[in-house]
Amino acid sequence: MKKVVFLFAIALAFSCSNDDSPAGGGCSSQLTSLNLEGGTVYTGEILSFPKPAPCISQNLKVLVNGKEVALTVVDSEVSFTVPPIAESTATFTIQGGGSEVYAGPVSVVKAYGTWKAVAPFPADGRGRMVGFGTSTDGYLFGGAAYLGTGFQSYDELYKYNAADNAWTLANSAPAFSKTNEALVGNDVFLDGAKYSIADNTLSPLSFLPYLGEGSTYWDTHLFSNQGNVYAISDINQNLIMIHHYDPVEKAWSIVKQLTYLDNGQPNYFQFDFAIEQNGMTYIGILQLNRNTTEVWAFDGTANTFTKVTSVSTEMDGSTQSLKHLFTLNKLAYFMEEGESSQDLNGKVDIIHAHEYFFVYNFETNAWRKIKTEWPQSMHGASSFNIGNRGFAGLGAREGTTTGFIYQRPFFEFVPEP
Repeated sequence: MKKVVFLFAIALAFSCSNDDSPAGGGCSSQLTSLNLEGGTVYTGEILSFPKPAPCISQNLKVLVNGKEVALTVVDSEVSFTVPPIAESTATFTIQGGGSEVYAGPVSVVKAYGTWKAVAPFPADGRGRMVGFGTSTDGYLFGGAAYLGTGFQSYDELYKYNAADNAWTLANSAPAFSKTNEALVGNDVFLDGAKYSIADNTLSPLSFLPYLGEGSTYWDTHLFSNQGNVYAISDINQNLIMIHHYDPVEKAWSIVKQLTYLDNGQPNYFQFDFAIEQNGMTYIGILQLNRNTTEVWAFDGTANTFTKVTSVSTEMDGSTQSLKHLFTLNKLAYFMEEGESSQDLNGKVDIIHAHEYFFVYNFETNAWRKIKTEWPQSMHGASSFNIGNRGFAGLGAREGTTTGFIYQRPFFEFVPEP
């Protein structure tokens, strides 16, 4: 058997004969490739390469550390999912047409995992609750249920204790009906209120700077950075403005603003997520009717705001948002938000997220698609971290002529050991 060795990025060449036609008894050499970025592979990662010529495809195999994996062939592409790997390195072997090529060893990042059911949410099902967590508990508040002709909003705060696997209603107030929060220590900053986790109490807070100076604020998102609270806003579809909250003066002040355009033209944009990691806050910016989310990093000490990466989804429709679910071992797990629509007869239809995460590595500034099997429909799902553990659930199972059918189950994502 012929063998060709490549390291990190491999080009695979197969040869049967010099004739493509069946009459010639074989096929010409066919070049295909499999790229392993940066000498690293993630478990659960979806890899692909061009489909080889027919004489090779009939006996095509892919082995990871000597074990064959299942292949999916769609049109001219072959894809497979990197399986769980116990070893710290991986070698890939592709066989076909009497030839064999392999690459590696490459280092392994463990990103794959399974879902485990925990106690279901204790109240009526709903969508898009806001989540945050501490080292022991996860919290969800707000959310809404679409009833076909309008929304029912909720203003409750629920707490999930991981040790007891139990939910409790912690609080209820109008401030919890909003969809914005920033966690700083044991305090959660909301729009118009501050919630103390330790005391389970609310105190007044200046409202977010939605309107002012004759400008139109399209979207405003709270976030934390290095123990401080900030709000980032889209103004007039062409300007990003960042405010800092002064707890002594109880007022917002502008600390950063910059022009933000879509190919030189104004466009609505929104802030999909804000995640603090290693002193930086990573903020996702998505423009209307675009499928690429830009990620910008904010450093409050240096007062800098710079673009660091971007990622594109593969959703049909106009909603291309990414939802941050949780962060595990410096890997941020995201899912496609999906979208829903209502036809002329009132029937609600859901476009569900694909069966994979978008995973962002803070250390390498790289994105990967990681296979998952969602435990249920995740449309409008809610989530939180408890320490280095990730939890998600709720959301809508399907649409009807009277809105959505909501679900209450909740799950923990358990990474492979």
